[in-house]
Amino acid sequence: MATTTFIRRTVPCVPDEGEPSMSPTTDEWYFNTLTGQAEHGKVSSWEHRMGPYPTREQAEDAFATARERSKKWDDEESQWGAEGDGDED
Repeated sequence: MATTTFIRRTVPCVPDEGEPSMSPTTDEWYFNTLTGQAEHGKVSSWEHRMGPYPTREQAEDAFATARERSKKWDDEESQWGAEGDGDED
């Protein structure tokens, strides 16, 4: 009869670079674009994360803030293009 010997050892669980951490290690907040929820720490993949933000409230407002800034930049760009560069033929 054959016997099997198992060796048991403890290995620290450290996520690879780019992998989400399952527990927050900082006081940073992120907005998950997939779930629409604020998350404490790097819980989700970077592909679905906006931030970091210093507070939960700022993370929750991330989409609204981005939308407002984008509209402002679009408005500024359209005004800049409408002014012309004074170099007309």
